Amino acid sequence: MTGVGNLGAFGLALPGPATAWGDTFSAKLWFVGALVALSLPRSLALARIVIVGRSARALRWLYPSTTALIALIAALAVWLAHD
Repeated sequence: MTGVGNLGAFGLALPGPATAWGDTFSAKLWFVGALVALSLPRSLALARIVIVGRSARALRWLYPSTTALIALIAALAVWLAHD
């Protein structure tokens, strides 16, 4: 949400996409998209486990993957804020 807030607050004053900052911002947006895309199957798998009573083996790689993406997105946000 801070990226959207920055776009709204600073708009055209932000560095362009051809800059290092713009590249990092674009990467952050792609990773946020990946996080959203990965969270949907994880949530559906969790619902299926709860409803059907299956084992949690299906979630072994989904939770660490989303955690890693969140950490990467946070690191990019910190880098963008200090650049």
